[in-house]
Amino acid sequence: MQQALGLSKPAGAVLLSDGYEAYASYTKKIGIINAQCWIHSRRGFFEANDAEPQGAAEALSQIGALYEIEEDIRLRYQQRQA
Repeated sequence: MQQALGLSKPAGAVLLSDGYEAYASYTKKIGIINAQCWIHSRRGFFEANDAEPQGAAEALSQIGALYEIEEDIRLRYQQRQA
């Protein structure tokens, strides 16, 4: 991974990845932020539903709102490109 991504810390760098542990280890070593994609983060809230249904429902609702915003941005971008 270090050969592909490098060992220096680019200013303001954030690595968007899935939940693969190697990415977490790499970003910790380099000192950059590891931002997981919403799909992988969202899964944890589904799994937490039995233990904390109210909190899980709120988190999933907020993530759903973010998906709606992303879709709106995507549609506006497509309209501008047409």
